[in-house]
Amino acid sequence: MAMLRNLGYALRETALMLDRLGSRLTGSWAFREELNRHRTLMSLKDKVPAIASDTFVAPSAAVIGDVKIGPGASVWYGAVVRGDAGAVTIGESTNVQDGAILHLSPGTTPGAAPGLSVGARVTIGHGAAVQSSTIGDEAIIGMGAVIEEGCTVSTHSILAAGSVLSAGTTVPTGQIWAGNPARYLRDLTQQEVAFIKAAASNYSALAKPHMDEASKTFEEVERDKAARNEKLRANVSTFPMNPNFDDPSHSWGSDIARAAEGRAGGDRADGRHQGVSAGAPDLEVEGGDCLSSRGV
Repeated sequence: MAMLRNLGYALRETALMLDRLGSRLTGSWAFREELNRHRTLMSLKDKVPAIASDTFVAPSAAVIGDVKIGPGASVWYGAVVRGDAGAVTIGESTNVQDGAILHLSPGTTPGAAPGLSVGARVTIGHGAAVQSSTIGDEAIIGMGAVIEEGCTVSTHSILAAGSVLSAGTTVPTGQIWAGNPARYLRDLTQQEVAFIKAAASNYSALAKPHMDEASKTFEEVERDKAARNEKLRANVSTFPMNPNFDDPSHSWGSDIARAAEGRAGGDRADGRHQGVSAGAPDLEVEGGDCLSSRGV
């Protein structure tokens, strides 16, 4: 079995090399298929990611190694969940937003629990970084926040955007922490506690159409592309044609030129250039010089 796998891998890589060589030789006439070889789910040694069937992992995200993700959760564009130095667990309906990074530190703080555990209905904001820590249910980690190893963010708590939670720190239940290093700011209101759950629910709903679109087959993508092109061709009076279309009767360049000529003619007839928004000054122009301005 190992020999067959290695042979298959060698044949595929050889075919890709020949395809690249052929494309270079063909030059501008080469057909280049727009397929992304990036793997959203990647095994590492004997560790395989395990995700629920309704979990959305964006095409540009990466879930690597010993990672378990619950139902209704979402890992958005450019996010990385890396279970290479231990286990990562993410609860149901939790969202890991664009560009966030969840990983384990090779040298965990003495006394800290190994692994990284994120509870249910948690929101991890854009660009946040979470190391080996524990995050309880229904918490919010703000955009760009950093959680160092060995921390605990308890249920119904918020770490504000841009904050840095120092290693080994615990955020108690029902509190907002902020700053660098993060410190207690105040207690949450009941409205804020309700918002945490609502935010997670909204992201779960938002993930569904993204998941449907990302899971389309090549044939479905091609059909959508053809439908878009047909719609544009049918609405040439409303939409300028895509310059990539081979349609000499209609182009962006001619539209822009005609529009610019019309505006210039109107300006010359009026004798002045009108402001582009309400309240902008009119500029009286004579011989190309700006003589004065006055409010409309």
